[in-house]
Amino acid sequence: MRAVFQYPDWEKILEKLNLPQPKYPPLPKSVRTHKPRGGGEGNLHKKLKKYVAKHPSILGLKTCPKGETEYRLDSGDCVDVMFRLPNKFVAVEVKSSISTQGDIYRGLFQCVKYQAVFEAMLLSQGKPRNVRTVLVLESELPEELIRFKNMLGVEVKENVGRDD
Repeated sequence: MRAVFQYPDWEKILEKLNLPQPKYPPLPKSVRTHKPRGGGEGNLHKKLKKYVAKHPSILGLKTCPKGETEYRLDSGDCVDVMFRLPNKFVAVEVKSSISTQGDIYRGLFQCVKYQAVFEAMLLSQGKPRNVRTVLVLESELPEELIRFKNMLGVEVKENVGRDD
């Protein structure tokens, strides 16, 4: 599915077939105008990170050791939680229940970035690029962001840690 969405010449194909160009959804206003809060990571974020690291089953990982928090990428970015399996890596970005729609929107793009950077890291080491990236939310994904999640091909797990 990702390959279909990433194909660069859809507009040319649509033009040749005399089909209308796509109408891309506008960003929700709150996302476009949102300014980062700064001030570092809060207690709820830290708590959710630790919870996810201790519960790989949330991601369908049955025989997996505890995840590593604050995994540093060669780009200088830190992935919230990283699970290392024999043939695969699972990178997780978490957003707590107090994350705004803008925070979650940025989380979708963080997942895209982590996927690309980690694949490049593995490629530079001559290793298979077997990486899965997941955005884990303590709340639900806002309805306005579902189209973006689908367009970007980001896997999202919602309501994590609420009733567990």
